Amino acid sequence: MVKIRDLFRPLPTGSHVTLYQRRLGKKGELFDITGVRNKNGELAVLIHSPDIKDSIEIYSQRWQIERMFRAFKTAGFNCEATHITDDLRLDTLMQIMSVAFCLAYQVGEIISSDKPIITKKHGYKQKSVFRVGIDEIIRILQNIAVKLQCWIQLLMAVFQGLDKYQVKIVM
Repeated sequence: MVKIRDLFRPLPTGSHVTLYQRRLGKKGELFDITGVRNKNGELAVLIHSPDIKDSIEIYSQRWQIERMFRAFKTAGFNCEATHITDDLRLDTLMQIMSVAFCLAYQVGEIISSDKPIITKKHGYKQKSVFRVGIDEIIRILQNIAVKLQCWIQLLMAVFQGLDKYQVKIVM
């Protein structure tokens, strides 16, 4: 029996290939299989219905959502520690966290455009863009009396959509 990952073993870095109309599972249903090898050489295999045309783009959008939920749960907000069960309160919490996530991500992009995030030897960034942003917001808010001007500059950059972060933030 051929393993799916073996089908994509010769796939070059930074490329993808789709194998159309493959029978999978006990019922032998038809699926398309797309293999993607990222710039680090890691392989992702996507199994999807034949009517999905751009599976890689859909997966990359889904992955962004997964990263947001990771920030909600363990990488920043720790929302599960609240033990909220009421639907209305949980809905409100999710909305606030979504806005806070977007704000932190934008701040992280602004900061990292001025000072790029360090890439470690293994190829991964030392911190995520979100982590850089949330750390900066926390640092400013913990010392808001001194950092008020910095906070105002960051908010202006986020909400005015300045020319792709051509703003110099003085820390």
